[in-house]
Amino acid sequence: IIERLGESYLKCLSKAHDLDSARENYYKALQLETTNGGRAQLHKKMAEVLVKFGDVESAVDFLRQAFEANPKLKGVKKLYEKLSVNGDS
Repeated sequence: IIERLGESYLKCLSKAHDLDSARENYYKALQLETTNGGRAQLHKKMAEVLVKFGDVESAVDFLRQAFEANPKLKGVKKLYEKLSVNGDS
């Protein structure tokens, strides 16, 4: 049940129409997730949402957290590099 609830929050996070509801769903999901891999996925998803809302600086911080939790998580390094390059321009 807890796993399904976490998945539900993750879906809501992906579909958030505003940053406040995205953050709320992120923190709810994070409280339920106990594995590094799951936490890394949540951090990455929150970074993607932050990019969508234009908060690149915070997105980079979340990507760092995702990378620290799971350096092999697909797409984290590539997105981090893309945002870092765009942020330096």
